[in-house]
Amino acid sequence: MDPSRFSSGMVLYRFSQYRRAWLLCENLDKFHARKYFHEALIAIPEEARAGSITQQAMELIGELFKLERTYANLTPQERYEKRLEESKPKATAFFAWVKTLDALPGHKLGQAKQYLLTQEPYLMNVYLDGRLELTNNLAEQALRPMCVGRKNWLFSATPKGAHASAVLYSLVETAKANGLRPQHYLEYVLEQLPQITTSQIDGLLPWSESLPDTCRMPKKTSPPYREEKTIRLL
Repeated sequence: MDPSRFSSGMVLYRFSQYRRAWLLCENLDKFHARKYFHEALIAIPEEARAGSITQQAMELIGELFKLERTYANLTPQERYEKRLEESKPKATAFFAWVKTLDALPGHKLGQAKQYLLTQEPYLMNVYLDGRLELTNNLAEQALRPMCVGRKNWLFSATPKGAHASAVLYSLVETAKANGLRPQHYLEYVLEQLPQITTSQIDGLLPWSESLPDTCRMPKKTSPPYREEKTIRLL
């Protein structure tokens, strides 16, 4: 599958090599950038935090997240256009401001500055495509069941077993990301596969409009628009 089609989860954008894609996933996350400034803020005595440079940085990052929340129910194209109009200018100005900060590398603020500027090209990738997310939270939430579950069986006995687990978890998390009930969806797919031709496979994909309502979660938890979302844990 073309990694450029992945969205709202494992943010693998225009990379064919998984090692490089994982690096991009880690870097393309403004939440992690915010964490560094938060650590710098709590290192300051409480009475000195108000109006500090670190507090200003936190507020500026907060504005980006606030804008992002207003885009939650938009289509990818609408989100892309809104980001370019409203969010990107603020992000560009924020990076320019951070570059002017006089912070020692050994201090918390200096570490936050260094991290942010090192990752600037990756952090700005979110403005290339409306399907990309501002943080990795969805990807990390999708991985969590597998990380928790592996404690129950400790290790896969063979590489093939590990691959099978990854395939299954990918299907389940992709179904959830598209507003489906995983068990109902998988049962439907397994029932239909013996009866269809290769040309009809698209009708079984998690984002297919032709899936029966029994496969779908209640409407209040379904995505506000039909967007292809793929979460691959391989």
